[in-house]
Amino acid sequence: MASESRFFTPRAQPGSTAAVTSDRKLGGQERVILAALAVWPDGRYHLLYYEVAEDEHWDTWSAFFQHLMARGLDSKAVQVVTSDGTKGWVTVLETYLPNTAL
Repeated sequence: MASESRFFTPRAQPGSTAAVTSDRKLGGQERVILAALAVWPDGRYHLLYYEVAEDEHWDTWSAFFQHLMARGLDSKAVQVVTSDGTKGWVTVLETYLPNTAL
């Protein structure tokens, strides 16, 4: 499964909120964009990481979260996650962020 990733320097403080979302088209090809965004209570936000992937199945989301964890994401600091209800999302959330509200 091919994917392209981009890393950004995380600036999330403990207790910040992270949102992960996806979108559908890239360059006329059927691709998805998996993204992690840190959001603070005052409305400030910072893009932590994104990957361009072929699909949104469990294995793709799992690899995405493994990359986030390898870059230092503290799963205990994540309070809320938003999603558009993609395939495999709930299982991955339970696996990588079990204490996070959806």
